[in-house]
Formats: sequence, C-alpha cells, structure tokens
Amino acid sequence: MDRIFAHEYTHLLHKEWARQNDLKLETYKDSILWECFYEGFGMYRSMSKKWFPVDGSLSKTSEETFKTLYPIFTDRLITIDSSSLLSKQDKIKLHKNLSRGSMKKKWGALPVGVWLAMEANGNHKNLNKWIEKGPEAIIPLAKKHLTGSEKIRFLEHFKDIE
Repeated sequence: MDRIFAHEYTHLLHKEWARQNDLKLETYKDSILWECFYEGFGMYRSMSKKWFPVDGSLSKTSEETFKTLYPIFTDRLITIDSSSLLSKQDKIKLHKNLSRGSMKKKWGALPVGVWLAMEANGNHKNLNKWIEKGPEAIIPLAKKHLTGSEKIRFLEHFKDIE
C-alpha cells in the first residue's frame, strides 16, 4: 500500500512541478517524453526491490526484462522523433504499454524508473538534476543507460541532444 501511495503522491508533485515550470506539451513527442518522465518517477517510487540495481548493475529481473523493452523503447522514441505526421492509429500503437499493463511491458515507465534508481544510488538527492530537466531528461537518461545495439542506434539518432 505504501508503494501505491508513493507512486500517486509522486504524480501530484509532478503536476505541481509542471504548473510551476509552465510546462507546455506542444507535440506528440513532448507528451510521450512527459509520460516517460512522470510515470518513470512514479515507478521508481513504487517498484519492488527486485527491479532495483544490485551493486551498481541491473538486477537479473531488470536485465532479462530489458532485453525485450530496450528495443521497443528505442524503436518507438526514434519513430516518434522522426515522424511529424503520425495518424491517430499510429499514435495509439506507439503509446501502447508505455505506462499501462503488466510491469514487464511498460516500455517507457519501467526503464526510466530503473535508470532513476541507478542514478539515485540510494540517495534521492542525486535525482535533483534529472528532476530539474523535466521531460527533457529522458533522452540523456536513455543515452546513458541503454545498452548494446539499442544504445548505438539511440546515440546516433539523438546525437544532437545533450
């Protein structure tokens, strides 16, 4: 129950952050990055210990799950960034399971939550720099934490974003 309340309370804090920072979601990409951001923080605050890093590395559960989620995360963010004319059906398909459904299918929220746990390294204050960036934190977080061919593809596509 505590994890559920922590998750929802985190959403309330992000709504206030968005208001105070006059966040404007002008594009589909903006809304996707925002959802990755606030749902990722919600996941960080509510996920069970099996998802948290062990000695600075991904847990076995995260590592196995990300074999499936990293390609989805990479493909969808590259597609969203590359396409200015997405149909409503395209948007529904791309958004599917970003933050809803079973944990192992949450392609946007779960990786971000785990990456935040890695960044925090046991100290929530380590997340301040990511909080300050808002949804613009997602691209640099992904560049830092994706692995393998997904990291290479992501770095190449988003090379101009710090």
